[in-house]
Amino acid sequence: MRKKQMYKIAYLTCTGSIPSRSADAVCVMNMCCALASRGAAVDLIIPRGQALSLDELGCAGTLWDFYGLPPNFSIRYLYDPFKRCPAAIRRNGYAFLALCGAVLAGARMINARQIELALTAARFGTPFVFECHNFLKPSGSRLFPRFIETMNRPRCRGRVVTTTQAGRKSFAEAGVPESRIAVLPNGADPQRHEGLPARQDLRERLGLPAAGAIVCFSGSLYPGRGIEHIMYCAERFRDIFFLIIGGSPDDMEPYRAMAARNSLRNMRFTGHIPATALPGWLAAADIVLMPYTSASAHAYMSPMKMFDYLAAGKTIIAADFPVVREVLRHDHNAVLVEADSAECLARGLQWALDNPGAAAAMAARARSDAAQYAWQLRAERYLSFVRAARS
Repeated sequence: MRKKQMYKIAYLTCTGSIPSRSADAVCVMNMCCALASRGAAVDLIIPRGQALSLDELGCAGTLWDFYGLPPNFSIRYLYDPFKRCPAAIRRNGYAFLALCGAVLAGARMINARQIELALTAARFGTPFVFECHNFLKPSGSRLFPRFIETMNRPRCRGRVVTTTQAGRKSFAEAGVPESRIAVLPNGADPQRHEGLPARQDLRERLGLPAAGAIVCFSGSLYPGRGIEHIMYCAERFRDIFFLIIGGSPDDMEPYRAMAARNSLRNMRFTGHIPATALPGWLAAADIVLMPYTSASAHAYMSPMKMFDYLAAGKTIIAADFPVVREVLRHDHNAVLVEADSAECLARGLQWALDNPGAAAAMAARARSDAAQYAWQLRAERYLSFVRAARS
């Protein structure tokens, strides 16, 4: 029986590229789907002309096939007449058009991914949630003081959702009332990691070594991801196979060249793979890495890979940042090592190789912990927060 529609949510972004290879797009699509599955009527509104084609992404099916999701919400690509204007004019102009479209379509609540959208919703008098994944972006905007002022008005119908306690603390210190802030970390779909073929079968299917340990990294190869530290480990552990999943051809090229110069035949760079294929690749591995460095936006990050790693039930070795400790606990569901140190990453890897029993127990706890970060639960908590704000 179809669930009763609770109310209509317009999910708005100024920079959406769907479909695309970005982790943010995976987050947006999964959250919209989860909200719809919990009874909300969701209308995702994004700018036209920023998406890649399915052919470019190597997808023979539909957009829904690419993300592995049911078509339970609508997607509207909005024409943006301001796209050639300066950034400030473009974002504010697009925000006005997007809000007009959302309100005319009957939206009762706006989920705004940029501060311009949130402030425009406030001007319309429409209830809104400003969903912020990195406090540094809005706080650096010239609109931020106005946003703080708006959030303190008694008749303001806005709320803030952050993905980390660090983000919540920063918004509160900036002046947003604590009662108007909720922390909802990013998520994963644990069910996608269940019922997979045996590890040896996956290795054969994916062309990976049948014997020996496989250490895996998944995600973008931007600066601050610690790929150079992984390469240090690959040189030190020549009998271990290192799998790097993700990255554009341009991002991969310098690392591939470095691997060739150092004769690292125990490394493989796959490039981007669809999100639907990731569980199989992770299941073929033994250990997964998250060696972020200080060059990353580590203060507020809630990396998608962290939740996929938990759901995969693998031994996680991660850089020890305060924001990472919000989800990963040393010796419980992960091995946390000093950031910015290839040697410390190597020591963490050596521990996991030398203590397979303890590492396996840690991986089992990781899989168990993943349940609390399911997209469905995130959507339920989001809707509970919105209902409380409306009452």
